[in-house]
Amino acid sequence: MANYNLEQLVGKNLYAQKNIPILARPTDKKSIRTVKAGNLIGTLYSWVIDKKTNEIYFMFYNGKIPFYVKHIPNSGMIDIKKLVSQGAKTDEELQTAKEDASKSTIEKLIKKYGIYFIGLAGLLLLTRKK
Repeated sequence: MANYNLEQLVGKNLYAQKNIPILARPTDKKSIRTVKAGNLIGTLYSWVIDKKTNEIYFMFYNGKIPFYVKHIPNSGMIDIKKLVSQGAKTDEELQTAKEDASKSTIEKLIKKYGIYFIGLAGLLLLTRKK
């Protein structure tokens, strides 16, 4: 499963892919309501980590009142396609972009078109008159 850095998700709209219980506080066991699959949960404001369990809770605001959603990794709770449409990138995509940014123009061209150069060289060798 793809991993997303929480810092880059702040300010993005999170949508429920499954029914999601909403908590008034991270320590609550009982939900105050449920967001149905396909609906907007809210715009991610921050997150809280439970010191005892190391569980992550997404923090949203409804006007001036915060509410929370327990993050369950790899649960499919959040609609990833809608995150991607807002520009969210996986950790792997961010790393690749960082590596590509540090490459020279020549390295980028070789990566993008190198196979064509090899194919062209092979074709020239095969069609070369003896």
